[in-house]
Amino acid sequence: MEINSLSFPSFFLKTQSGIQATDEARETYQKLSRSKIQYVVFKIEKIDGTEVISLECSGEKCKEAEQDAKWDEFVGKLPETEGRYGVFDLRWTQEDGRKRDSVCFVSWTPDSCKIRQKMMYGATLESFKGSLDGIKSTIVAHDMSDLTDERASVLKK
Repeated sequence: MEINSLSFPSFFLKTQSGIQATDEARETYQKLSRSKIQYVVFKIEKIDGTEVISLECSGEKCKEAEQDAKWDEFVGKLPETEGRYGVFDLRWTQEDGRKRDSVCFVSWTPDSCKIRQKMMYGATLESFKGSLDGIKSTIVAHDMSDLTDERASVLKK
């Protein structure tokens, strides 16, 4: 299959690692960027003999007051021994009353993840994240405390 770079958005072109995202993955991210869903989880898998970034799951939109529970649901979707990418639409009110938001990209490669998988997720990270419009913050996590600490850091900005 040959891809013409003039007729396809950059999202569909191969990343530096040679791994492409699926149409479904891109379409689901667009729903998040239009504030229709709260989070998306992506995985690298083989489909028809080719490694791709595919949609694993997504979560329904929630109210700001319910975000902690929705974050816990999102984190619960990240496997203990496998890598994933995720995007979460964080919204919060600062102490001074200002409303804030940040579409947060999450790179999850737990310490127990196989070396080959860590390399695939690492090699694809920047090009995949760069193909997603509207990303404001990034969390690179290797264990649950990284997710907790980095989310808290984003919410302080």
